[in-house]
Amino acid sequence: MSRSRSQPSVPACYALVHPGLETIAAEEIENDLGGEVKKTGPGIVVFRLPEIDARVLKLRTTEDVFLLAWGSDQLSCRAEDLDRIRRWTAREADWPTLLRIHHTLRPKPKGRPTYHLVAQMEGRHGYLRRDAQKALAQGLAGTVPESWRPVEENAAVEFWLTIRGATAVCGLRLSDRTMRHRTYK
Repeated sequence: MSRSRSQPSVPACYALVHPGLETIAAEEIENDLGGEVKKTGPGIVVFRLPEIDARVLKLRTTEDVFLLAWGSDQLSCRAEDLDRIRRWTAREADWPTLLRIHHTLRPKPKGRPTYHLVAQMEGRHGYLRRDAQKALAQGLAGTVPESWRPVEENAAVEFWLTIRGATAVCGLRLSDRTMRHRTYK
């Protein structure tokens, strides 16, 4: 899932879903948003949209929606992955473009913007989740303005790294907790 430097104008997105709902979420993305599903895996759907707008936040079968910074299905599950995570985060992602798109859907709040780094990990690996989160932070060095404040909850911008076995995706969260915790459940 790593990509080359020649990038289309609209970046790919990915959605996290309950395992088993990938096909249903993919159909919703294709039918309701005119999206093209690029890849699915347990609990994840990678897709591309003609344009990224607020409709992506209205998906009903997804838990969270992200702008894709980078992805790979070739992790070794050993400590050497941490160098890859750091490198991919620093070099593969077009953070200025992703942040610009993010801010069109989620305008920056007044005052000092806030951010949060999230690392999720499933499966057996030769490193801990906190090590993966540290590698993410190191790869983001210089991306997050020094004026931004780190917070634990309700951040204006969330950088996510999700590792499931040999697969990893990294991106900016577009959705917020209201997508995951819908009132009609």
